[in-house]
Amino acid sequence: KVALTGSGNIYYTTDGSEPTTSSKVYSSPLTIKKTTVLRVMSKESGKLKSKINTYSYIVNENHTLPVVSLAINPSDLSSLHAYAWTEGYAKKVNAELIEKDGTGFQINAGLKLFGGSTRGHSKKSYELKFKKMYGEATLEYQVFDDIDSAVFDSIVLRTGSQDDIVSEDEGTMIRDIVGTALVDEYTSVDVQAYRPVVLYLNGKYWGLYFIREKIDETLVGNHYNVKSTKSNTDLLRIDSQVKSGSLSKYNKMISFINNNSLSNNSNYNKIKEQINIENLCDFWIAETWTANNDIVNARYFSNPYVNNGKWHFIFYDLDYAFYNVDRNYYAFSTSTSGMTFNGYSTFLLRNLMKNSEFRKTYLDRLSYNLKNTWSTKVVLNKIDNVIEEIGTNEMKRNMERWNFSYSKWQDNVKQLKNYVKNRNKYMISHAKSYFNLSSSEVKKYFGDVE
Repeated sequence: KVALTGSGNIYYTTDGSEPTTSSKVYSSPLTIKKTTVLRVMSKESGKLKSKINTYSYIVNENHTLPVVSLAINPSDLSSLHAYAWTEGYAKKVNAELIEKDGTGFQINAGLKLFGGSTRGHSKKSYELKFKKMYGEATLEYQVFDDIDSAVFDSIVLRTGSQDDIVSEDEGTMIRDIVGTALVDEYTSVDVQAYRPVVLYLNGKYWGLYFIREKIDETLVGNHYNVKSTKSNTDLLRIDSQVKSGSLSKYNKMISFINNNSLSNNSNYNKIKEQINIENLCDFWIAETWTANNDIVNARYFSNPYVNNGKWHFIFYDLDYAFYNVDRNYYAFSTSTSGMTFNGYSTFLLRNLMKNSEFRKTYLDRLSYNLKNTWSTKVVLNKIDNVIEEIGTNEMKRNMERWNFSYSKWQDNVKQLKNYVKNRNKYMISHAKSYFNLSSSEVKKYFGDVE
């Protein structure tokens, strides 16, 4: 039983909508037999109504993951889904995170759909946007254990996107999590932090989701504990789309490269002053190892307080990765055709590869990454750890919610592991061919790669 107190009449709803004076009037303790979002407001005659309080009751559930509960007017949720392709379309929502120990946060925010083609999927990704117009301007909460900052302009509630079994026959939901977690652990390339959670929408179980950072200037500030704004952080997509700042600085560097061959060490040294070379190598090696088919979403940034403003890369969106185990990615990453935007996305790597010092650095980083980040044993362990973190029961419940077979998901994970077990032999073979390595050089760089 839930007893409510307040001055005047107490009005409440249980469907997610905001209560008004036309809503049900509270008269006696409420019996809640199933998972429910209870929204309550009181009003005395001749006075303004009180603020709306929202309470999430998770009933007869045994979740092993934190719970995110969203309360939104049902008509607003329907509208949000109906206008899925309208960029920036948002509706007010009350969002609550319930940690396993009962702590958490509750905040009013704007709810938007998130992603590209997956907006048309039945299981959609969402973005929570924090603005004064909804409530608080920011969320102040330690969402991720591995990020010291606790201030966010927005967070993302992400599905497996194209890797979700709801969307793809070979989906696992974990490709992006596994790949970015490994890069985060072993390299300086930035990734989005993540947390697996269970989502409820207006009291209805919605399945397994991942809280992710939004890739914006706030991410840069949080990761490096520096001032990062839209005016001082240039954040670009690999197809030249500006997410923050401008293209001016980047275009100057591109112009220099166009007019000065990087085969010349003096010219290369000038570029080394502008790009974190090790970071770039690790980024492209990660894209290569995973054979990512959706590199367009990759990002890079420059902030004056991070490594003297050198360009850094963000590894992102691996839902179309880990599929073509024998793919020779050098044919793509040094190409000017296909999904390279007339060579724009591959411009830096193609030109850097003209320099012998860079090629040596790249091979050194490839050797390191194949023995660490992308070691067969390391990747297989990470897959198992992520699955364990999610939990068998949570994954099974998610599959039941979306009418998919858990055994089919297990088969998909086996396919993913088969990719992992075989990828390094192709990586070594392709590197040998592209860099024209001798047998002794192959042994030097890759002799003890698993």
